[in-house]
Amino acid sequence: MMTILLEVVVLTLLLSIPAGMAVPLSSFYSFGSGANDTLLPPNNDDSSPSITLPAPFLFFGTSYSTVSVNNNGYLSFSWSGALVEPYLCDVDTRGTGSVWYRITQNATL
Repeated sequence: MMTILLEVVVLTLLLSIPAGMAVPLSSFYSFGSGANDTLLPPNNDDSSPSITLPAPFLFFGTSYSTVSVNNNGYLSFSWSGALVEPYLCDVDTRGTGSVWYRITQNATL
């Protein structure tokens, strides 16, 4: 059996942070329209449309073929409640901030 390393989604949340605590953008992987990422429209508590993955994603013994990106920092794999919550917080991007996402098979990300 061949193990496929699949980097499912790189999720970058940009929030307003006081200047003394800011992490320089050069510390992040490139992102945004110049990196062919998709912008989640400004919203409060909303998700992207269902995104078909290029390969199945095995999560706790269940294989998933689609994912949705939520602006509150989590990924959902189905309506059954399967979630990955790496950046879970209450984010409202209707005023400022943005959520970008991409599907990639680049293992270095």
